[in-house]
Amino acid sequence: MTPEHWPQIVRARLFDERKIQVFGYLDEARVSEIAAELWALDALGDDPVTIFLSCRGGSVAASLAMIDVLDVVGVDVHAVCIGGAEGPPVAVLSSATKRSAAPNARFVLCDEQASIEGPFRTLEQSSRRLQDERRELLERLATSTNGRHSLGDLLTDFGRGLVLSASEAHRYGLIDEVLPPSDRIVQLSKHSPEIGFRRPPR
Repeated sequence: MTPEHWPQIVRARLFDERKIQVFGYLDEARVSEIAAELWALDALGDDPVTIFLSCRGGSVAASLAMIDVLDVVGVDVHAVCIGGAEGPPVAVLSSATKRSAAPNARFVLCDEQASIEGPFRTLEQSSRRLQDERRELLERLATSTNGRHSLGDLLTDFGRGLVLSASEAHRYGLIDEVLPPSDRIVQLSKHSPEIGFRRPPR
């Protein structure tokens, strides 16, 4: 096994275990890849799919597209934030069927860093479109908090760049649970290289 083949091998192994990793900046190209994987796993079985997510930013358009994918896929999707979620991808995490976070995960509610260029008429249209997309995303995020926060709250918090710890995100309504420190990514058996979260016996 060569180092350059390692990412593909890991990704394939995770896919076999109905797991997908979403790391880095979330753009439309990455959403297309994730959508293809989710739909393939949907066709292969009815068991839930786990997405391990750590996104340091992303576009509003890509995040909305990812939410649409989660809405139409035919299996439950468990999203686990293991590093952090910053900006629009926070709404993606909150739109999963089940939402968890590692104890040290961090959430940053902030807007996409976008720039637009062109003639005034084009700038005006593009600016209006971006505002409409932002509002749609935050409306969806407000809904996912199950009534704990309104659209007005989200507009304010995204405008000021609110930073939340995992426990604060739980209270805010962004996630359903914070995984206890004892939940570690471990080898599930001596005979298998599978990985996942395993809770020790109580």
